[in-house]
Amino acid sequence: MRVAMVLAAMTFIGASGAHAETIEAGPFSVDVSAVLTIRCNDTVLFKGDRCVAQGDKVGSNQPSLVGSIEDAAVTRDGNTFTAIAREGRNSLRREVMVTPEAVHVTFEAKVFGKTGGANIIYELFSPLDSLDGTEYTATAGWLRRPRTSTTERFDSSATDPHKYILQYGQYFVLKSPRLRCTLDFNPSGPWIGISNYGEIWNCLLYHDGERFIFGTFCAAARHGATFTGKIIIRPGDTPYEVQHTNESVAYTTDFPAPLSLNFTEADEDDRYRICGAETGHGWQNPENVRIVTRGAGGLLRRDFAAPVEAEREGILEIALRSGLYLLTLNVYDANEDTGPFDLSGPDGPLLQDARIPRGTYWDKTVPLRIRDGKAALRLNGRWKINALSMQVLLYDEEDFLFERPYWNMGLKSEE
Repeated sequence: MRVAMVLAAMTFIGASGAHAETIEAGPFSVDVSAVLTIRCNDTVLFKGDRCVAQGDKVGSNQPSLVGSIEDAAVTRDGNTFTAIAREGRNSLRREVMVTPEAVHVTFEAKVFGKTGGANIIYELFSPLDSLDGTEYTATAGWLRRPRTSTTERFDSSATDPHKYILQYGQYFVLKSPRLRCTLDFNPSGPWIGISNYGEIWNCLLYHDGERFIFGTFCAAARHGATFTGKIIIRPGDTPYEVQHTNESVAYTTDFPAPLSLNFTEADEDDRYRICGAETGHGWQNPENVRIVTRGAGGLLRRDFAAPVEAEREGILEIALRSGLYLLTLNVYDANEDTGPFDLSGPDGPLLQDARIPRGTYWDKTVPLRIRDGKAALRLNGRWKINALSMQVLLYDEEDFLFERPYWNMGLKSEE
């Protein structure tokens, strides 16, 4: 196995005029250059890329939106390098990380104002003689629906230039002895949707008579967009189903509620759990908390938790699967005003100076992140809670957007 020497310090390479260094790892070799050049087993897989506006026809693209990528400034840090191209306010940042396990191509295009086309296209070029005759299995599908896989062979003579060979392709398994690798254009899997701020979720395959072109697009970008993407090239012939789920993904506004609490010493309702030690949720400082019971008021408006004395802090610990939730509080008191009070979570304030007039039905929802399976909610001031519920948005293992390590290489602002 070939593994390249890792540089200890970040190095500025400059434009592509100088002789390019090469990073080698496993079957891959990649030139440290503004001209994107990726080889697998010494065969050129990709040679060049571009970011343009899409014209009326396939391949009839406008000039580059970010100037000449070949003249981009290049910075290297070990096995990762970044090229940044600019044209006015528009920019393209393209990062390549090379390891024996995979080559990651990550990009972000920022385009302001009219683009000259309906969509923004980021394309990778592959020489005809590298792919012609190569058998491949392509997995394709629309957004969150199930994917289908077909096995074909690259044949530029069988398709007219600028005619789509495949649309909505997300994963390719190349089966040539020279190019035995997979191309993953949808590494986030079926969760990803479509917008003019987000990641690519598919590619469009065609050729222009000189090269095969793998095009990714950002729709509804006539007046600019921020377009990001991550393409992962892995050695071997691992099927799509091993990397990603092949099932459809449905979004709904009816989020599951894994936790519902009412603070009561009266009879229990099946829909809400009494807050107690046996549930895994409870007060860290029960000596500071009193439960007030009333004869009427309904499930969410009857009994409530409050401080034993004014201004006593209440700390409620909840134990749930790590992820992003919506926390809803219910408060009602027909006899007196409530507040002011503050609510804080593990990441800081959630509510500040909340005031609820007497007789007001008050429901408040805020986002809450749970890490390591638990979170402590701190209540300070003249606080009161009748009921609490938690609705899950995304569990951590499903989380493709929040707190993900998108870039592998940090850049200083002046670079």
